[in-house]
Amino acid sequence: DLYPHVGFSGSARRTYQRTDGTNTSFSRYVLGAGASYEVDLWGRIRSAHQAAALDAEAAFEDVNAAAITLSAFIAQTWYRLAESKLQEQLVAGQLEANRQMLTIIQLQFRQGQVGAANVFRQEQLVEATRGQMIVVQDQTILLQHQLSVLLGQQPGRWWADASIGLPLLGELPSTGLPSELLQRRPDLKAAQRAIQASDFRVAAAVAERYPRVSLFADPQTAAPRVRDLFDNWLIDLTANIAGPLLDGGFRTANVERTRAVLSAAINQYGQSVLNALQEVEDALQQEQYQRQYLQSLGQQLRLAQQTYERTRESY
Repeated sequence: DLYPHVGFSGSARRTYQRTDGTNTSFSRYVLGAGASYEVDLWGRIRSAHQAAALDAEAAFEDVNAAAITLSAFIAQTWYRLAESKLQEQLVAGQLEANRQMLTIIQLQFRQGQVGAANVFRQEQLVEATRGQMIVVQDQTILLQHQLSVLLGQQPGRWWADASIGLPLLGELPSTGLPSELLQRRPDLKAAQRAIQASDFRVAAAVAERYPRVSLFADPQTAAPRVRDLFDNWLIDLTANIAGPLLDGGFRTANVERTRAVLSAAINQYGQSVLNALQEVEDALQQEQYQRQYLQSLGQQLRLAQQTYERTRESY
């Protein structure tokens, strides 16, 4: 709408007529063009144009946000699959240890050193561990299906244990201030573009209340023969102004509506910023305590190994 609208039309007519036994015929060729242009005095068209451009930028940021979300889901599923495979190895080792322990307790039972209840408890423990192995294996298969679908493949691909695993964690890159992280988030960029687009739509709605000025040009020519078309021609130039008088408050209500949409976009952006700040702060806090938790788990593992060795020696 920022540019003039130009079109053309043409027609050819052949007429046959019989009057009192006399046949007559004649031809008429018409060629015309039309151009119209609205003078954007109040910026209505420019505001609508800017709003549409900002909508496109917001959609582009939405695509970026979707790509980041998909990448995060793929990475998270990969880590969960690696964890599940390692849990299979862990439960398999535990199941073998429990079976060895059952063999020892059965031997002690035959020698009268322990009662039947000890054998039953160990058999129950072996069966519980076997049930845990079934659950872990089922989870591994489901995660492989999920990972295949996230990669755009049929849920039948299988990753061998050697091809998947948990990477060694190094030092995290410098993330900077939380506010710097927010400036790089595509979802917040899209929310900003939505606010700007709504603001331009308010300007367009306000300009809609004022008169419109339009210019029209209609050149036209007609002749009985094609070679005579440009011998006689006519150009009609028109300037038109039109504006509202009574519209039942429609345009005023539309201005209020667009302002309400702008207010909603601003409040939604504020809430999105707060949510993003919480996510960033939570991630930084979790990273700090997760390292402490990993150290505690390592200590628990060492103590568990020592306890297992001493218990195994006592048996």
